[in-house]
Amino acid sequence: MQIHLHRLGPLQHAKFTLGDLTVICGNNNTGKTYATYALFGFLSFWQDAFSIPIQARQL
Repeated sequence: MQIHLHRLGPLQHAKFTLGDLTVICGNNNTGKTYATYALFGFLSFWQDAFSIPIQARQL
């Protein structure tokens, strides 16, 4: 999955690809936390909006 961020905190433009393990590193005050929070918010919304609850069937 490729993520694009525009004008978020100190980030004017950021693009990164998520893999099985993605490490975001860099100097202080470059927007790593903003990028991580944005990704978490997007994935949390996606999970809540598109998850289909499956009810266990009682025998």
